[in-house]
Amino acid sequence: MQKKYTPVLNERIERRVPVLSVAVDAIWEASKIWGVLTSIALAIAAGYWWQFRAQYAIPVPVGSSLAWGSLPVLFCLILVATVLLTAYVLAPSMAMWMTVDAEGRRLIDGTRSVREKRFVNPFRTENLSRAWVASQIVTLGLMFLCNWLMSGTDWASGVILLATVTIACASTISALRLVQMRAGIVGKGRLYSNTLIAYSTVLQCLLAIGLGRLVFGIARDLDGMTVVMCWMAWLALCVAGIAAQYVFSYALRRRLNAEAVRLLPFLVLGLSALPLIAPPFAAKLATPAYRTTAVHGQKCVRLVASDKADGDAWEAISSEKPLKVSDNLDLVVQMDGYQVKRHLNEDTVTIPVDQVRRVTSCEPVDGKAQGSMR
Repeated sequence: MQKKYTPVLNERIERRVPVLSVAVDAIWEASKIWGVLTSIALAIAAGYWWQFRAQYAIPVPVGSSLAWGSLPVLFCLILVATVLLTAYVLAPSMAMWMTVDAEGRRLIDGTRSVREKRFVNPFRTENLSRAWVASQIVTLGLMFLCNWLMSGTDWASGVILLATVTIACASTISALRLVQMRAGIVGKGRLYSNTLIAYSTVLQCLLAIGLGRLVFGIARDLDGMTVVMCWMAWLALCVAGIAAQYVFSYALRRRLNAEAVRLLPFLVLGLSALPLIAPPFAAKLATPAYRTTAVHGQKCVRLVASDKADGDAWEAISSEKPLKVSDNLDLVVQMDGYQVKRHLNEDTVTIPVDQVRRVTSCEPVDGKAQGSMR
């Protein structure tokens, strides 16, 4: 493949920002097979529409013209969400593959394989995989402990979180110091490397918190999901993220060949389709494409009744007498009428379009707009 860069500039990009070089190559390869990729993308989007329709019981035919017309937009949203989520998960790995001095030294270049079967202290080893996994497991343990120690006061919770993150950064820097020495990272390069390690650890803590909120948020919509199951799912996701970070860094170290670059677009599509194995998560990802929002994008909305409003159709969503406006609604989808759910786990009510005058935001409660946390 012929690149548009000069040889010197291309070499600098590959050394300094290997991710950018790989991304450019992948985009170039994807442009050659756009037809196949488009077909797969539409099939994935159709899967998300099916999961959204089934999970929230939307009484709209699968073959609705409005639904099929929305598939390109839906896939674009899913693709953006997948790319951002993947970048969010892989971001803590930057401490391993980013260069830290003028000679282009990286932490991952200093790793040393350990073939002895005897026990090796993971905090005193030149093997990057052991040191990285051990330090990140300590970080996860600290974040789990932090969650249990959180108190009701904001300042106390902040102190606990700050102390936990500080200990996690110190333990990670300590675990990787021998790998730095083997990689020849000294002086200002070591200071820069330690800064990257600390920053990556902070990102790892934020990632653990974000995955926890995601798991427990989905669990609210599922029946029979216990706290123990939520923590097990959180731990599995975090461990998978740590493994993906190391594999990604190792791939950048080995420099992907042309065949691997050609497969990257299909890998991205595979990651986009991965949430389909968890219907509640897939339905949540598809929701922004179909949800009707109020002013400033508020998720919680109310429907204002028109003169043609039928009291029988509005009884399930409005407690006002006489009928003027609905109660606060968690989900409103404008497709073959207004498909309305007062709560996500309740039945869906269909309101004809001519019975709705306008969509407004939820009524304030204690000076704040009440909205769905989902």
